[in-house]
Amino acid sequence: MRSFKIFIKNNKWNIIILTAITMLMVFVSLYVSKYTKIFFDEGFVNNNISIIKESIFLLMGLYIGLFFLNLIQNYESVKFLYNGMLAIRKEIFKKVLNTDYSYFVNNPTGKIWGEIYTPPNRVGIFYTSLIFLPADIVEAFVYTYIIYKASIVGGIILSLFIPFLILISYYTGKKIRKYEQKMLDSYRAMMGNAMDILSMAKIIKTNNNDDYFLNIFKKNHEDMNNAAISTNVLTTLWENIILIVTAFSPLIIIYYGNTHMSSFKLTQGELIVIYIFSPLFFNSYKKIYKKFLDFYGVKPYIKTIEEHLGLEDEKLGENKLNKGNLEIHNFEYNYGNKKVKIPDIKVNKGEKILILGESGRGKSTMFNAIIGILKDYKGVIKIGNEDIKNIDIEDLRKKVKLVHQEGYVFNGTLKENILMELNNVSEEEYKKILKILKLEKLEKEKDGIINKDKISGGEKARINLAQVLLRKPEMLLLDETLSSVDEEMEKEILQEIIKAYPDMTILMITHRKSIAKFFDKIIEL
Repeated sequence: MRSFKIFIKNNKWNIIILTAITMLMVFVSLYVSKYTKIFFDEGFVNNNISIIKESIFLLMGLYIGLFFLNLIQNYESVKFLYNGMLAIRKEIFKKVLNTDYSYFVNNPTGKIWGEIYTPPNRVGIFYTSLIFLPADIVEAFVYTYIIYKASIVGGIILSLFIPFLILISYYTGKKIRKYEQKMLDSYRAMMGNAMDILSMAKIIKTNNNDDYFLNIFKKNHEDMNNAAISTNVLTTLWENIILIVTAFSPLIIIYYGNTHMSSFKLTQGELIVIYIFSPLFFNSYKKIYKKFLDFYGVKPYIKTIEEHLGLEDEKLGENKLNKGNLEIHNFEYNYGNKKVKIPDIKVNKGEKILILGESGRGKSTMFNAIIGILKDYKGVIKIGNEDIKNIDIEDLRKKVKLVHQEGYVFNGTLKENILMELNNVSEEEYKKILKILKLEKLEKEKDGIINKDKISGGEKARINLAQVLLRKPEMLLLDETLSSVDEEMEKEILQEIIKAYPDMTILMITHRKSIAKFFDKIIEL
């Protein structure tokens, strides 16, 4: 499985450390059983003070050693788990962001986030336990050896319980898998609906219909709760059965041995060893078949992760983008039953083009096709006499930039928002772009710290435009980018951009005809 390979790829040293610690703990357990038997049989029974002192100090040292080994093991396990989960989430994010845009059209944002966040948690815990499987097998073998060494009859009786527990685990696992799938499906629906509800908060408040949406959320959550409760009940039932077997098995050994076998004798040391190590014996086997039980539970989550890791990357052309004219011929795009047609267009290199037209005429659709977001269109789009479907998508988006009306910023400084780790920008260039886009005042306020929820749409749009211009594209597509600023500011900004970037090809969608004088050509759709 790809997800398992990703999980362990950068965790190899942790695997070695965890395996070594587990083996050392098993080795120490052998000495605990040895000196426990000596303490009772040779020291306590015979009242041998020197053996009692020597044994008790050795046992204290061994238990303290086990305590610290257990702490280190827990620390390394958590570190291993979170490193692995990070690796899986990062790879899923990468696959999602690099896949075709149709994925985002067909999947709600909440569902996407739920599938990125939750499955790696569940699968990560399972994979972490799976790493311990070789050590768990050795541990089970050692504890079996300790029990059989103390009493062969006791070992046989304890071993007879193992098939019964495995059978219980098998049937419980099948039930858990069904409820885990229901829980995952309910969680997906809940996350998707929750995101939609929060994004529509203003409309919901205005229409006063919050009860309707809360009932949808409640239904999703109740479905998830019912599945989670069923899973928990089954798991608890399984664990309690093991607990009962663990508690009563030493008593069964003593009762059976004393009532049915005349030769059955246990020293005090052997009896204590059985009482101490019977739970460890069952627990060692429990770890092994619990992995089997967990596998049934995580199968839906593994399937989800593998599906995301299998997402195909956007189709990349092989050719580099050459400078040249933009040509669009016979462009058509279907939105269900609605067909968008764009007349043939030719834009010469360096031209400034204003695009006007009513909503729904395909202006934004055309821009999304030029940038390679939409691919299933009819017709041909060429740049520099090369069909854009043959152009490397990364090179295309490096040299052709689209700035939408909806701005995006994050909490931080204005400079961090604009540069976004762009390193080759001088302070002079940065200040120049602030001046062009009228962002100098925002830079001076509150030491340039901005809150993404408190700045205006116009400020967000200008920040996004600054991000793009500093990356010096050859072609700039403005999709009503400055519609949120007043007309006078829009005119001033356009004049400054055209003056600062005379060789840049610019296409701008707008409803404002008052800025037409700044453009070489007007196209009405």
